[in-house]
Amino acid sequence: MNKSSIDISDVFKIIKSHVILLVLIPIIACISAFVASKYMLTPTYTASSQIFIATQAPKEGQTSVYSEQLKSNVQLINTFNMILKNARTIEKVKQELDITTPTAVLAEALQIQSEKDSLVFTVSFKDEDPAKATKMVNAVTQAYQQDIPQLIESNKVIILEKASVPTVPSSPKLVINLIIAGILGIVIDIIFVLTILLFRNTINSEKDLEDLNLNSMGTIPLIKSKG
Repeated sequence: MNKSSIDISDVFKIIKSHVILLVLIPIIACISAFVASKYMLTPTYTASSQIFIATQAPKEGQTSVYSEQLKSNVQLINTFNMILKNARTIEKVKQELDITTPTAVLAEALQIQSEKDSLVFTVSFKDEDPAKATKMVNAVTQAYQQDIPQLIESNKVIILEKASVPTVPSSPKLVINLIIAGILGIVIDIIFVLTILLFRNTINSEKDLEDLNLNSMGTIPLIKSKG
């Protein structure tokens, strides 16, 4: 068969002859993803807290100074971020909570996010134990609240929202895993059909002979046996 030309009718014939397998592949992929997400992967929980880096209120006649200080704080967002994940803060929390986990591991599980040019930070921590994640976040924000005024004058940390114990795991994400598995199953179906189409070496019709520039000398009818 000429591999440079693909007849759509051949594609449908292959799909028709392997329809059960082609349907089963995505179904099996989705079932596998469901079982893995529900029973094999360890769920992790994310506890989050919100903090605000505030500047001390201006004294009378110092409004312009206060405005400049706010702009300066916005420029220091990355600095605030680095201080929050600094080993000093995490070590203090480890001692308070009596945690033996390596500092680097805790720092990796600790996430800090802020909107562009915003002094409101969302501090999150992921762990298999939702209670531990909550304690860790609240301890970090409290330690940060104590450290910032000492490190950067005229600034203080206001805890806008303390972390509460999460009841729903943040991962694995069942719906996303099912979607990915379904798409993967369909991709496998497509590869399967194309492989059969491109590498088959049988003659199924006179058109296949024409594609090979060969002439048909005749056809033999298929006679079904009786009984």
